[in-house]
Amino acid sequence: METYLNFEGTPVQYGEGFNLNGIAPSADGRYLVTVKSATGELFRIDTTTKGVSLIDTGGADLTNGDGLLLDGQTLYVVRNQQETIVPVELSADFSSGMAGEPFTDASFMYPTTIAESGGDLFAVNSQFNARETGDPELPFNVSGVRIPEEAAGSSDVMPETGGPNPLLLLGGAVAAVVVVVVGALALVLRSILRR
Repeated sequence: METYLNFEGTPVQYGEGFNLNGIAPSADGRYLVTVKSATGELFRIDTTTKGVSLIDTGGADLTNGDGLLLDGQTLYVVRNQQETIVPVELSADFSSGMAGEPFTDASFMYPTTIAESGGDLFAVNSQFNARETGDPELPFNVSGVRIPEEAAGSSDVMPETGGPNPLLLLGGAVAAVVVVVVGALALVLRSILRR
């Protein structure tokens, strides 16, 4: 694998703790947006010039920024330790942005990566905070949270759906298949062991 971009000589200054983490492309692929977790700074990478610039967020607190999702001009930033998602409305050229009201869900357990489907955000509950104790809540899971209307993105990629979320249905179907396969393997093993 070849290095795409070296951050030497750019506004990205490496420091202690987590540095660059989440990354999200603009719809046209012209820009990449990334977050420096330790400071909460957002950076714009121009894919045509490889130029890197700090995105002016007016001092918004995005520390512990992890997963990013860019929907039109709305960037959703997962703040893992705070267990919140912060919508940031970015300018047309992605050089500045204004943070909106953070939102959360009671089911969040140190969320990290996010994805969107049908007006919902899905966050992986990493439970990284349980590493030290070695006592995560099992099974690991994904939380789904409706995007608040005031935080909804500025594009048309999030159609309203009248029915159940297809990702949840798919997850249920996969779980059912896993249960059947595991049950079948248990029966096979039991018959082999009885011989």
